[in-house]
Amino acid sequence: IDDKMAGLAFVKGLGVQAPKIFCCSETLSDLKSCIWSNLPLGHEYVIHVMGGTSSHSNQGTFVLPDGAELGSPSPSSTLYRELLRGESFTTAQIESMIESMNGASYLVQKFISGSSTSQTLPTEYKFHMFGSEIGAITVVANRGTDRAYFAEVDEDWNRLDTQGCFEAGDNVKGQSEAQCAGLYDIDFREGAKHAHTVKGLNVGNCVPRPSSCVMDSLKNVTRVLGNLVGVYMRIDLFATESGHIYFQEFTPNHMNGLRHCFAKTTSNGCIDSCFMGDLWAANSLHGGNRLYGGPINSVPPGSVIGQWSNSSFADQCIASQ
Repeated sequence: IDDKMAGLAFVKGLGVQAPKIFCCSETLSDLKSCIWSNLPLGHEYVIHVMGGTSSHSNQGTFVLPDGAELGSPSPSSTLYRELLRGESFTTAQIESMIESMNGASYLVQKFISGSSTSQTLPTEYKFHMFGSEIGAITVVANRGTDRAYFAEVDEDWNRLDTQGCFEAGDNVKGQSEAQCAGLYDIDFREGAKHAHTVKGLNVGNCVPRPSSCVMDSLKNVTRVLGNLVGVYMRIDLFATESGHIYFQEFTPNHMNGLRHCFAKTTSNGCIDSCFMGDLWAANSLHGGNRLYGGPINSVPPGSVIGQWSNSSFADQCIASQ
């Protein structure tokens, strides 16, 4: 289900809301043809380049709130806004960037604005789930602006990012081995290099908490999905200012597993940056697999993803819509 279309098909069958799909294409020429035939200028949409050589971490996502002339036989030199990058590009430039990513397939979804008064990207809430247990929440807000930030919080909105980010390495300096027995090694020297910027985003100072109603809805959705998935999974949702919640995607590989920015201070004053690893290990005890961080659950009866790998791309597209 970390396949974007499979994830969308999976949550659709559970009644979870996701942005409407306009096009699924296996080639760039089919993508342009679909857009030009079905999405007139002024129709806002988002293009996802899937399986490309450089399409990870949102690099393969193009948010076009005013549309663009993709597929036009004679595109103009008009500049079109792209919200993730915070810049404007001609159709030729957009097509060139997409082509350079060598995508295996392409998906076009409706753009959902975070605000009813202006076209902005909604706030993202990335839930780190161990079954139905919430380990942490990564918040990303104001993308594409000079106010963009990320933050790590727990489900009660306590900050988890005040110690910076960590990578596997040397023993912690300044922590007593006796006092902090049982805590794993973390590397402050490497972590310090990434303490305040992750994927171009700074740690936020003031991170507004969603309303209790929105927060409850976010938790309820992720707990249902997490319980069905079983193994560790990051479940990405976003919410608009009006409180509407949408599913984005599943990913089992947060930050490529290279580092993280979660840490708690224990009651005896020790910095524990491995509490998420403890949740991973604990979730694996429930009839699970240590490699995947939890039980490998069966596909729910009747779910369209049961035969996903044997389905044609066209059938997968229909199932995800």
